[in-house]
Amino acid sequence: MLRCGRTRIELLLFAAFLLAEPAGAQTTFDVYYLGGQSNMDGFGKVDELPEALRTQQSGVLIFHGNPAADDSTIAGQGVWAELRPGHGIGFSSDGSVNDYSQRFGVELTFAQRLRELDPEARIALIKYSRGGTSIDSAAAGRFGSWDLDYGGQSGINQYDHFLATVRNAMAVEDIDGDGVRDQLVPAGIVWMQGESDAAFTPEIAHRYQDNLKELIDLIRAAFRADDLPVVIGRISESGQDEDGKVWDHGEIVRAAQAAFVTRGTMTAPATLTSAGDSRRPCSKCGAIAEHYSYTRRHPHVRVALILRPHSETIMRHGLLLLSAAAVCLSSVAASTALAQEPCCKLIGEYVADEYRVAGIAERRFTHAELWEALDPFLGRGGVSSREIALSVQGRAIRAVSFGSGPTRVLLWSQMHGDESTATMALTDIIRFFAEGSGDPLNALIRDRLTVIMVPMLNPDGAERFQRRNAVGVDVNRDARRLATPEGRALKALRDSLDADFGFNLHDQDARTTAGEEGKQAAIALLAPPTDTSRAYGPVRERARRLAALMATGLGEILPERVAKYDDTFNPRAFGDMIQ
Repeated sequence: MLRCGRTRIELLLFAAFLLAEPAGAQTTFDVYYLGGQSNMDGFGKVDELPEALRTQQSGVLIFHGNPAADDSTIAGQGVWAELRPGHGIGFSSDGSVNDYSQRFGVELTFAQRLRELDPEARIALIKYSRGGTSIDSAAAGRFGSWDLDYGGQSGINQYDHFLATVRNAMAVEDIDGDGVRDQLVPAGIVWMQGESDAAFTPEIAHRYQDNLKELIDLIRAAFRADDLPVVIGRISESGQDEDGKVWDHGEIVRAAQAAFVTRGTMTAPATLTSAGDSRRPCSKCGAIAEHYSYTRRHPHVRVALILRPHSETIMRHGLLLLSAAAVCLSSVAASTALAQEPCCKLIGEYVADEYRVAGIAERRFTHAELWEALDPFLGRGGVSSREIALSVQGRAIRAVSFGSGPTRVLLWSQMHGDESTATMALTDIIRFFAEGSGDPLNALIRDRLTVIMVPMLNPDGAERFQRRNAVGVDVNRDARRLATPEGRALKALRDSLDADFGFNLHDQDARTTAGEEGKQAAIALLAPPTDTSRAYGPVRERARRLAALMATGLGEILPERVAKYDDTFNPRAFGDMIQ
């Protein structure tokens, strides 16, 4: 029988192997992001520039995202082009042609100084900024905000336009047009903003330090570089107002910017400099440039898939197919057509009927009920368990292990306490591992894989059957801050295992459809992107091949009911960040 429910499996496969890129004469570009509000836009007049800055800068390219208002269609249109004057206020782009203004910003002298420091460096700038914008949505006014929790009419704001700009820029494989694929290496951030957050209330100004830290963390995450150096342009006070203060709470924001740099718990250099006057060439940009290192960072290697089945029985089929595919993938060379391997065809449909755990019959069950139902199978057939952490309220978070093979597979379920369908499936898989020793698939998995499962990562949420944990935190949005014991436990387990594959198991909306006729989706798969560019590098391509293999196997059982899941990059989620 089928147990229907909102079911999703987010599957992340951590690749322990590196697929070599084809040899070629790649050009490596150091990528710098320039963002903020009007001082980053730039009001300097092009006709007042010195002669040396009025021409194109050879070896420096820029992708300038088209500025857009909050609640508008997501923008980010731009074109890679050699840096020249005209990227100040009034610049626009339709994604095919840039419309240059008669103004300039910090990009000219910043790039110039970078080239002086390293004449051989190839520089790529990504710029997205919008004058008047705040971080805090309470200070957005008519200009917009970068607030990560922005609601608004559509929920789209400056952060979304920034992500679109980065995605569009990084998706271009040959940015200099020489016919050879280029390598884009994130190298630094320059952030010049804060005036609008200083203009309204002291409460908004006092929130600036936390808001700034969260935003910079996510900008770093968008570039998949937690150690990305950042320079903060500190706001200044001209005194040109009736009360002598243009920004009523500027001293609070200035202090917050200094505190962010000196006290922030950051893993990368952060530097503070005065924003200066955007109407003349940036006198501080040379100093900013000197703070950046030129260390080449290698892209993170990862393979990821997402599956979202509609029922627990389908979940079992999917998990066993994944296990079989993992066995196959761990033993087949990258160039082999995986779909032809017999081991990849094993599905194990019988588990749904023969190994059902009777004690877990409904979607709502407690931590105690789960482990009471699993207890008869622990310590049997090579299945073991151990406590890895305690939840906020002191409930044991436990991991179950099976197998002794060289390929390590990590699965975690119910990080959202009300998404239990995968947990139900895992209980049956655990019983299959404990009692199915005579089965060929059981033996294959045992010999080739080491499987580690966390059936209930958020036991306090499960106790209340709620998404968040006991203190109201969404554990799946805690990948960067690691503020919860549940999030820290998962990160520590993943790091200690250095897992080759990881399955992040969730529920989903039962209204999801698949196929040309729009049938209810039984399961959805996805090879997620490694960053906002959503490019198919060798690792993601490997994941796509695996997803296609699984879709073929499941399609025989579920014709027209296998879907592809949305591949939007989320820089706060565990599914995107711990791979």
